[in-house]
Amino acid sequence: MKKRLLLYTAYGKIKGNIWNLNDFYERFLKDKLPELEVIFLDSQSIAATSVEKKSAYLRRNLALFYPRLLLDRKVDYWVSDSEGNFLSRFSRGIELSHGYGTKKTPGEGETKTFRFKVKEKTFLEKLDTFITLSDFEKTYYYSSDTTQHHAEYLPLGLPRNDRLFDEAYISESKCKFYKEHELSDDTQLVLYAPTWREYEIEKDPMSRKMLEKFNEELRRLNLVLLYRPHYCGPTIKTELIEGLSNFIYCGNEIMGDSQEALVISDYMITDYSSIFVDYLLLNRPVCFYTFDLEQYIVQRGLVIDYNNDQMTPGPKCNNLLELIPYFQQLKDGKDEYAEIRKAGTRFFHKYADGNSTKRVWQHLLKKLEIEYILDDEIIKEEEGGPQ
Repeated sequence: MKKRLLLYTAYGKIKGNIWNLNDFYERFLKDKLPELEVIFLDSQSIAATSVEKKSAYLRRNLALFYPRLLLDRKVDYWVSDSEGNFLSRFSRGIELSHGYGTKKTPGEGETKTFRFKVKEKTFLEKLDTFITLSDFEKTYYYSSDTTQHHAEYLPLGLPRNDRLFDEAYISESKCKFYKEHELSDDTQLVLYAPTWREYEIEKDPMSRKMLEKFNEELRRLNLVLLYRPHYCGPTIKTELIEGLSNFIYCGNEIMGDSQEALVISDYMITDYSSIFVDYLLLNRPVCFYTFDLEQYIVQRGLVIDYNNDQMTPGPKCNNLLELIPYFQQLKDGKDEYAEIRKAGTRFFHKYADGNSTKRVWQHLLKKLEIEYILDDEIIKEEEGGPQ
């Protein structure tokens, strides 16, 4: 009898970890493993089209009933990127989080909520493994201090990050973007990718006047800023950047693949988002714009020390204009954070080699008791990585 594996995502068209695993299966494993059936399930395509984005929790758990209808019998194992509580009705499985490295998980006060108690009794109770980036995750990500579960932590790396090592993918993504936006080859891109806030910002430094000044500096340095807000909510009101010559809005609805936004960018500005942890694998400059640091620590909680350059390997500022001297420095061929970024990469990543998908699949095959060794030969059958 075939073994059945469920690959479940709540992130729709975004090419995340589950997409990478399914892509690898379709291209390299499907014809070689007739004893394995893989079911790729996207909760957004099932139930989410009529649910507002702000109801992310509801959107994921609307899938509580639908998978039971779609699957004619139980699966032997599952992989999730979104902690769907319905998964406890099937078998055991593993979780691939969409982000590691910076935030308390669960967040401040979250363990006292009814929602978390349900998660603890359903999803976490059936979880075998958290696939992580490094051993650092076991100290804060559903750690034994805050949560009851018996899952192990395996730092195999996140599959989506394999694309950051694919030179063909990087080159094609950049060429496509530059052509679409009619950018000159010598223009450099600065990605601004902040996280979302679960609170009202007390001191919002964003103003049209300040952004106009920043835009002038970007134009002088031949830089273009790509504004990519978090899909749960923006940091800059979209109307504030309308008409600014050196700003390009690059939201999830325009560019679904977050890794594409990373590979086309020369520099990054972020805040408390874990996106910079992925970006470190590219060894490109990162800046931290943390205008509400104290409020964020109280409201959400951080697991990194923002004053420790190894954990935040780049300049920190409370105003975007403070970053201009650093950009000028980079333009002049100087990068004072180059070595500390390498230390940061070693801290956050056990592996930095582009083979995370293969490692995760080898672990899954072991769990499914399928004897098959993934070696480099199967990858050579098709040139390049996931597209």
